[in-house]
Amino acid sequence: MTSMNSSVNLGDVIFTFIFIGLILIAVLSFTLFIRTFLKNQQSSIQNSQNIEQKLDRIITLLESEKEENIH
Repeated sequence: MTSMNSSVNLGDVIFTFIFIGLILIAVLSFTLFIRTFLKNQQSSIQNSQNIEQKLDRIITLLESEKEENIH
């Protein structure tokens, strides 16, 4: 009877380790998801700023061209 009791305890220990491992994997996955999301958001902001600068440059060139055609 003692050997059966220890095998149940071993099963409980294995189950507990697997459960803790799954929790750690879930936390790690969530952390990596947030990091990737924030990195992509920063990249998107930088791309938007670059596009805005290029559009400002185009507007400036068009306005200067328009002024040259008027004179």
